[in-house]
Amino acid sequence: MTALTEIKGFQAFQNAMDHEIREASEGFVRIGYLLKVARDTEILNESGFKSVTEFASSRYGLTADTVSYTHLRAHETTLHL
Repeated sequence: MTALTEIKGFQAFQNAMDHEIREASEGFVRIGYLLKVARDTEILNESGFKSVTEFASSRYGLTADTVSYTHLRAHETTLHL
């Protein structure tokens, strides 16, 4: 994680927020892509997990709804923009 410097003034604050929101949004879509890879390929075969939701729940505490309807849908939506 990059350390935040002292922010002086509204414009610097707004620029920092814009940057972080952009990074978070891109990361959210990338997570969706990685979960799609896990769902649509055999990449989890050697892991012992039976599904992408089992993997995401065990490793990251994500619920099935979060995996399916939040991350995967975010990735799939960006494909159609």
